[in-house]
Amino acid sequence: MGCCFSEEEGEQKDPSKKRLLTPGDPIPGKTEDPYVGRGSSGDGGGSLSGQDTMERQRGSELDRSKGLRKQKPHASTQQAELHERIRATLGTGAVKMRDVVKLPRGESLNAWLAVHITDFYNDINALYGTISELCTDQSCPTMSAGPKYTYLWADGVNITTPIKVPAPDYIGYLLEWVDGQISNPQLMPTNNENFPPDFQATAKTIFKRLFRVYAHIYHSHFPQYVTLQLEAHLNTCFKRYVYFVAEFDLVEAKELAPLQQLISSLLPSE
Repeated sequence: MGCCFSEEEGEQKDPSKKRLLTPGDPIPGKTEDPYVGRGSSGDGGGSLSGQDTMERQRGSELDRSKGLRKQKPHASTQQAELHERIRATLGTGAVKMRDVVKLPRGESLNAWLAVHITDFYNDINALYGTISELCTDQSCPTMSAGPKYTYLWADGVNITTPIKVPAPDYIGYLLEWVDGQISNPQLMPTNNENFPPDFQATAKTIFKRLFRVYAHIYHSHFPQYVTLQLEAHLNTCFKRYVYFVAEFDLVEAKELAPLQQLISSLLPSE
């Protein structure tokens, strides 16, 4: 039984055995998780050889020595203003999450996507940074989301054939790649107008890959967030991500499978 994905894909088994996690959930027990992606061709995400291996080792040392990466600023003044409006709205607690993510009247979809790419990158960067020392080659020898999804990495440039790497390396590669996309003015223009024709396609790849960090966190590190009393914050960040990608149909259902039961519990809750 198994659908094969590359840097993007996986096999499924009986999802009824997956323990449901909801906001504020107490520490979960060990569960059977219905998920693993193996790897075949990718959307730009995975493999190493000679020079690539050296780059991987150098990148790993850099990522692990840095720990938490710097938060990324928004590319334009308009995007920064949109971000502040979102923060203010979320801070009141008076607006439902499904309404927070809707495209504001008069705003362009591309600018709205760009704001959320940066916001979600910063969220995941901070969330993973809090437990990164506990995510090691020994504890997480593959980038997995339960026993049925293992992700392979390739960026389509330095690494063109999907490869299996430990979760810390995979997440380091992923965050570095997203950082590069955000910092690229040809993709994220500072004038907030001249987005390239392929911007939305690239945005979908970014949202898809960011999901994988959430999938790994929930399957491999959720008890650590409970210990740190950060599970409510984790759940709130993920809930916003789920509502946003659902609102604009940004991530395919097969990609969301590792956390489908959690997602199903969030979407109809408002």
